[in-house]
Amino acid sequence: MNTDFQDYMRSNLHGISLEPPLFYNSDIGIRFELGIPYRGVEDPSYFETVKKRSETLFESVFSEIDELYIVRGTFETQPPYEIINPDGVNVFARYVDTEIAKQVICFEEKPDYDEDTNQLWGYSKSYSLLCHVKKVDYKGILEAIGYADFPSIGNYISDRIYFIHPKKNIVFHMYDDRGLDIVAVHTEELIKLYNEFNDWILDYDREKINRIFGMR
Repeated sequence: MNTDFQDYMRSNLHGISLEPPLFYNSDIGIRFELGIPYRGVEDPSYFETVKKRSETLFESVFSEIDELYIVRGTFETQPPYEIINPDGVNVFARYVDTEIAKQVICFEEKPDYDEDTNQLWGYSKSYSLLCHVKKVDYKGILEAIGYADFPSIGNYISDRIYFIHPKKNIVFHMYDDRGLDIVAVHTEELIKLYNEFNDWILDYDREKINRIFGMR
């Protein structure tokens, strides 16, 4: 069973790598701006905008009846090294149906060594779970990702979280309160998002995104 997700990746995502920055590492994608302006984080409307945009984009990719993969990328230290971000919320433990969360698998584990002592100090691990959208509190997840740099506000997620639509072969990655990337194998899967939410596209990357969709 540990190879199921990796088999899916190899067979369907054709070179898309689940590493940040997802948009820049992919041939076809859109980078959306969530929090605007960034300097206005003290204004309550800032996070309201982040919440509204992230949820709207998620619901434009996934419906309640869809299946999706949730992928969690994290780093786990080994004693005697200290745990990094010990208070960050585990997405599976908090935001996924308890019985479903038991099916989480670790599909990749890479050791990391201290540069000075060459002692093992932890592992980069990747976990995946295939489940239905209705079994996931995706709104809670998106909100917690938005608080990644603001832990005093509420529950936050410091891990990398990817949502993948296995039928459309779309990858959704909200990296923090500033924005999110949506990439795909075929432009046809993203053209509706490009047209409907064009005003939310990050202006810095707009020229590149326009070229992807054949616009000038």
